[in-house]
Amino acid sequence: MAMSAMAFFNSMCMKAFSLMLLLLAGCFQLQGKERNSSGVLKVGAAFFDRYVPALAGKKVGVLINNNALIEGTPILDTLLNLGVRPVKRFGPEKNLLLGGGRIETYESQFPFVLLYGDKPQPLKEDMEGIEMMLIDVQDLGLRFYIYLSTLHHVMQACANQGVPVILLDRPNPLPFLPAGPLLDSAYESYLGVHPVPLVHGMTLGEYAQMINGEKWLKEGKKCELTVIPMENYHRSRIYELNNAPFPNLNSREALLLYPTLGLFDGTVITQGRGTDRPFRVLGHPSLEETFDFYFIPKVSPGKPVPVYVEMRCYGLDLSMLGPEKIAQKGFSIEWLWTFYHQFSDKSRFFNVEKFDKLVGSSCLRKQIIEGQSIKKIEKSWRGPLKNYGNIRKKYLIYKDFDYAKNKNS
Repeated sequence: MAMSAMAFFNSMCMKAFSLMLLLLAGCFQLQGKERNSSGVLKVGAAFFDRYVPALAGKKVGVLINNNALIEGTPILDTLLNLGVRPVKRFGPEKNLLLGGGRIETYESQFPFVLLYGDKPQPLKEDMEGIEMMLIDVQDLGLRFYIYLSTLHHVMQACANQGVPVILLDRPNPLPFLPAGPLLDSAYESYLGVHPVPLVHGMTLGEYAQMINGEKWLKEGKKCELTVIPMENYHRSRIYELNNAPFPNLNSREALLLYPTLGLFDGTVITQGRGTDRPFRVLGHPSLEETFDFYFIPKVSPGKPVPVYVEMRCYGLDLSMLGPEKIAQKGFSIEWLWTFYHQFSDKSRFFNVEKFDKLVGSSCLRKQIIEGQSIKKIEKSWRGPLKNYGNIRKKYLIYKDFDYAKNKNS
């Protein structure tokens, strides 16, 4: 059947539009190379020519967060400027800031699908009309950070519906070797869905490849996955994020301490919420005789009331360590072990259910209660970490850590 004049015109317009995108993306790419000659990190989202043409004319779903920026510009703005029209947004956190403006400013243009709690995975109707899924989120390198679970469930939905996925890679901000206990399948939750250590040591793009390769999706399905890698990424380098992933992780020190201090959410010890140093201090009102340092949590307008509000919390000030010392220390249970053994009423120290979900097993809690030494506890991780390392290395995109130079190897 002969093509109508209108259909021919539309076809030629689409070809011209795709050519324009390629040319425009090429201009951005050239500028990026010129700026990047000094070895500066270039995130996957900045390589427009590698993914924008594939989005042209498609109905695109996007999974993004507040660090989905390209040189300070939200990726949604960039996509719109390049003629790409996303039709729906997905994510576990609706009220994050997006490049300096509320994400609700896009609400009328791009309906939002909240993936959290009783609905961790997009429903079939949520995926209707979507022809391509674009993922650009900033992971924190931790099993209990919720974006790994969200990634898994979005990949599952895309695999179920035959929707291809393009993932724009970003750095893992933790310059730490893989560390900590592996997830026990009996403790699977939104805080952990895969048998990986607490600190996984991968970028999100590498991790997505591992989800596919290890057949962790239901029924052994795989989604059609394309990862757009970074340029000049180094695992041992400390990277500063454009925006705090959430308000209390508002410094490099807090971010680097989060793997260690995050576990205290399952204890009676506070990490400084309600102070000017959240996730940089530890304390409890009952430890006056043990520690000299104290802080006083206070109520801030528009924020939840912190625990122990207006009470002196005695403990440790970790804010003065600095990023380099924290990075050198890496993930550690030293402070957790110390506070438990200094706390008088040990039966109240752990919130058992929450702590075990964060850790991914009951073993660490039981080891601490039994009085096992830190060295003995860490030694118990070595075998599982070695097995995980053999799996992990199959999916690495970038040069691995130099284990020989690391004191913890």
